[in-house]
Amino acid sequence: MINCLVIDDEQHAIDVLEHYIRETGILKLVASTDNPLTALAVLQDLPVDLIFLDIHMPQLSGIDIRWCCARHIQTMRWKGLSWTCWITW
Repeated sequence: MINCLVIDDEQHAIDVLEHYIRETGILKLVASTDNPLTALAVLQDLPVDLIFLDIHMPQLSGIDIRWCCARHIQTMRWKGLSWTCWITW
């Protein structure tokens, strides 16, 4: 199983990701949070192999979280996938 963490400031995005993680059969959700600061604590306490990380969040951006983690978690490999949808009316 691949241990996953979901970090997003929008609850509906967390709900969708949690649903898909449960459906895969190979992913295990260890935690999800809408607070990036809480996520940093989770990363210190729980084994996480894969992070679903929002880039645009109010307290810390996903990029900020990535750099904070890089200082503390030397063994984690980082791969990026950007999926952004902006709808302008």
